[in-house]
Amino acid sequence: MLGVDDEPVLNHEGVHRVVLQHNACYQTTEWALYGLDGEPVFHLSRRAHLWQYDFDDRGHVAETRYLDTKRQPTSGGDYGCATERYVHDDDGDLTDMACLGPDGTAAIFKGSRFAKVSWQHRDGLPIEQTNRGVSDELVEVMASRRAVPRVGRPCLGACFESGGSTPTESRP
Repeated sequence: MLGVDDEPVLNHEGVHRVVLQHNACYQTTEWALYGLDGEPVFHLSRRAHLWQYDFDDRGHVAETRYLDTKRQPTSGGDYGCATERYVHDDDGDLTDMACLGPDGTAAIFKGSRFAKVSWQHRDGLPIEQTNRGVSDELVEVMASRRAVPRVGRPCLGACFESGGSTPTESRP
């Protein structure tokens, strides 16, 4: 990123350069942030230097990991998890979402009392939400009247059969 005088500058999060890795479907598999000196920087609001994404065989995001500048797990992202795991049904609806801490064990989603959320769907719409704690204990069951978060965009299976990852550079 360059300023008005064509000199390198940082954005409001202290980032100069974003380096992305993509799979054969052009889905982002890694998002890394760097400062003016080329050293890794910690994104202030997302609480991470690096995001990594894994996809299921239908192209839905299956896992998101947040890493610090030393590439160690850190509680980051919107939910305060080091790892977020997602399961989608055959229709592509998100059915389960789990939060793991830096040590890989169940952790509480930021601002909540639960570590795992499950949804039951009917005709593509969520009808029930079940929230569970870190020991998989039931916290609450409720009618679901709001949209279930969409995680990533699916891609055709053929994209995954070809494999590969392509680094690209982007400016914040």
